[in-house]
Amino acid sequence: MTTNNDIIFRHSQQCLSCFWFIGRLGDVSLACFAFPNGIPMDIYEGRILHTSPQEGDRGLRFEPAVDHPEFLETVEES
Repeated sequence: MTTNNDIIFRHSQQCLSCFWFIGRLGDVSLACFAFPNGIPMDIYEGRILHTSPQEGDRGLRFEPAVDHPEFLETVEES
């Protein structure tokens, strides 16, 4: 059974495991090519899964980074 905490934790990894992720922007926010001025907190914290269009995302959506461990585990299992 999946709990809300599991869902939030799993989805909060979407930015860190995304091909478009850049990293820290200044001292407080994180950036990606979709949101170069800062990733919206609803997306970063997993309240919104960024696989559908979001305001300001420049047409870019979540794509798994091929070198991210979670992605590699999925590929190895298939």
